Amino acid sequence: MGFERKRTYSVLSVLMVFALLFSLLPPLAYAATGEITFDFVEITDFHGYLVKDQKQSDGSVIKQQIASVLGKQMKDLKKENPNTVILSGGDMFQGTPESNVLKGKPVIDVMKNIGFDAMALGNHEYDWGLDSVIDMNQAVLKDSQIPVLAANVYDKKTGKPVQYVKPYAIIERGGVKIAVIGAVDHKEFPNIILPAYVKDVEFKDPAPIVNDLVPKLRTEGAKLVILLVHSGAYTDKNTGETSGNLIDLAKQVKGVDAIFGGHTHSVVTTKVNGVPVGVGGNYGLGYLHLQITLKSDGTVSAGDMTFVDGPPLYNTTNPVTDPEIKAIVDQAMTDVGPLFGKVIGKADVDLTRAQSAKPYGDSILGNWAADVTRNVTKADFGVANNGGLRIDVPKGEITVGTMYQLMPFDNTFVTVKMTGAQVKMMLEQAVQDGGKGIQISGLTFKYDPARPSLDRVVEMKKADGTPIDPAKTYRVGTNNFVGTGGDLFQIFKDPEVAKSYTDTYILARDAFIDAVKAQKNVTAKMENRISVGTAAPAGDAVEAPKPAPVPTPVPAPAPKPTPAPTSAEKPASAQRPAPTAITTAEKGNVAAFALNVRTGPGVKHPVSFVLHLGNEVILGETKYGWVKVTYNGKTGYAYGKYLLLPASEVKGKEGKVQAGMLNVRAAPSDSGKILGVLKKGDVVTILGEENGWYQIQFQGKMAYAYGRYLDLSISR
Repeated sequence: MGFERKRTYSVLSVLMVFALLFSLLPPLAYAATGEITFDFVEITDFHGYLVKDQKQSDGSVIKQQIASVLGKQMKDLKKENPNTVILSGGDMFQGTPESNVLKGKPVIDVMKNIGFDAMALGNHEYDWGLDSVIDMNQAVLKDSQIPVLAANVYDKKTGKPVQYVKPYAIIERGGVKIAVIGAVDHKEFPNIILPAYVKDVEFKDPAPIVNDLVPKLRTEGAKLVILLVHSGAYTDKNTGETSGNLIDLAKQVKGVDAIFGGHTHSVVTTKVNGVPVGVGGNYGLGYLHLQITLKSDGTVSAGDMTFVDGPPLYNTTNPVTDPEIKAIVDQAMTDVGPLFGKVIGKADVDLTRAQSAKPYGDSILGNWAADVTRNVTKADFGVANNGGLRIDVPKGEITVGTMYQLMPFDNTFVTVKMTGAQVKMMLEQAVQDGGKGIQISGLTFKYDPARPSLDRVVEMKKADGTPIDPAKTYRVGTNNFVGTGGDLFQIFKDPEVAKSYTDTYILARDAFIDAVKAQKNVTAKMENRISVGTAAPAGDAVEAPKPAPVPTPVPAPAPKPTPAPTSAEKPASAQRPAPTAITTAEKGNVAAFALNVRTGPGVKHPVSFVLHLGNEVILGETKYGWVKVTYNGKTGYAYGKYLLLPASEVKGKEGKVQAGMLNVRAAPSDSGKILGVLKKGDVVTILGEENGWYQIQFQGKMAYAYGRYLDLSISR
């Protein structure tokens, strides 16, 4: 009996040891079915929206819970499936008083509490200086272990990836390695971040970098590879077609299992070459959800991207919140409440950003902001950028918090001196193809969108109706983002303008707050300061002294030239020669940031696909200045002015200047020293081509002139 008892105890002891050992092992990689399913969740462009003001039917305003509701959803999903990965597409912190004043800390605390696995670097992470939200040595969010990812951000000085972000992160779930590669939009970032913050940074094309990383990560054991990129897209509601920089990237990368985007504040759920691609909206108004199943044979099966709509979760009498996250949010509200709840004035009308004309016009809010800018800087003209005004200001009480939401950036007001001709170039850059528009004070202008890009402003006057003198010098007030070349306003980087740059060190937000306090009852109206129209009588328009010195984005419809009455002759401003001078064997390079390719020769034809700067195409016939092009097997018509012959085909040819005046520079860039000026009609010999700039001989020296303004048809 004693022996049996001892043997029983021995067996139990062995079983307990085995149980203990198994409890220390990682979970089995595959379920009994031989498969394991992973849930992927993405929130992007949250912009600090821990809570949101929600107007009630009785006129009162409540703080609608956002973070605590979303957090509850994600925590529940993680409980249901421990193999859940939670990602951020970037731009998480900047945008609300609660986040701005506390430099994103409550948002990071919420992300830590939920358990985010990785975040892509967003452009707005630069707004306060990266060290405000990122541990620059560890490449993680401050006081966290959440990695910040971007594989295509390089240091110009060293030529190596920057140290403040990681190219990828390895996440393990259910014994399976999951690689998440980060990237940023290399086309957008250089133009939308305060130039001083990225002067030493190069944003490289992510496609080849990702394609190099994928096989490396697979070799190192990653069973799934996810691309997380701060780049976006839009889906056309009428056609159902999705396009944008994210889609272009998705078509180029190979071997990834899913692509999560951001930046455009849009909702996209699609597939490209069978790979799920999505963008998860903004402001916490919902999130992306995707399930991917890894089978026992190593193959992967991905479901469809879905967008979980947030408002139905928030807009209830008793929204289901997570208590831990709500406590974080409540503390942030307590910390900033006394300051931001203070009423400083009243809006007598809805101050909206809706514009008076398409594609660019003035707005009620824009007129008010530009007026404040001009008054504070004591300038002749005030300029505000559309992207710097983040919310509409509704009729009713205005608080300090309202102003922080309207102007969350710590931009200061600056002034420069410009000639009237340089003012015209500023306006041209606002309404150019791919331009961002503008809000103005002290002047009015009219533009014709049917004219070629950078030659659209047909009338500009001072506010009193008198013409703006192209030779006279004026004082222009704006913010330091625009004043250093942001939003494609390259004229501010021209050495002649930049040398007069003066920073007032007055925060734009403080100026807006002071203006509301002074006015008490704020009002503004649409004044059609910016209007669409055709050219004024001869002599009324002002010609700029030089064209834009750098290639410019062209996502908008290409300009429509006027057909000749009896033949298919090229208009004087077009870049291409007559049809007989072009053969289908001739190649060309795209000299625009993005160039619409249409099904026929003219803007009346729909866009078929988009080309980008540097793409090489096969050229065909020319009709009315539009050139038939072939790229990757696709054919359509592109406006010829934005197609340049490659260096091998232009050497020794002659070009005639088509602009009023054309800067000649020492380097193929707008930052190159100006060596002199060519006049309209001057003829030069082309020695080569580099990034859209033609090499020429000028006063015995090698020099460069921007190729879009040299017509080569005279030598062909």
